[in-house]
Parts: sequence; C-alpha cells; structure tokens
Amino acid sequence: MLRAQDTCNKTTNNLAGEWSTKKHKIVTSKGAVLKNLPPPPHAYLVKDIYRRKREEAERRRVEEERKMREFHSRPAPSFNNYATLQKRKPVHAITCPLLHKF
Repeated sequence: MLRAQDTCNKTTNNLAGEWSTKKHKIVTSKGAVLKNLPPPPHAYLVKDIYRRKREEAERRRVEEERKMREFHSRPAPSFNNYATLQKRKPVHAITCPLLHKF
C-alpha cells in the first residue's frame, strides 16, 4: 500500500518536470530525441520576437540620435537680393478727403 507522502512526492515531481523551463531531452541509443514532452508556454515561444523588436527599436533610436548630432550647415544669405528689396519698397498711398469751402 502506498503512503500519502510517496503519492505527494510523485505528484510534485511530475508537476515540477512539466512546468520547469529546463529542457529535458530523452535520447535513445540512436541519438533521436523523443517528442513526449509538453510544449513550452507561449511566452517562451515569442520571447525571441520581443527581444529582436527591442533591439531593433534601440538601434533606430541610436541612429536617430546620431543623425541629430551631425552638423547641418545653413546657407549664407544672398546680399544681392537685399539691394533689389531696398529698391522695391512699398508705396503706401494715403487718401485725404478734400474739404470744399462754399
């Protein structure tokens, strides 16, 4: 007859084996890996995708910061245009009412 402690140990060992993140490989004499293990949780399957996206975002951020630190020259003003602007000053016509004296 099984004792309660033996039953508890068997259950605990099975649970630890099923939910553990450690990969258990059962190898036969030919070197083939058996597929009788439960599949890993979905979070472990997409972990690499999330890591890759984080690295790509960091790379883009570094690239943008480097571009912002680059020297961007501004063109020198054209003083030839300044003379033509002085010649073309606007003329404001002011109208004054004529006062008729009768």
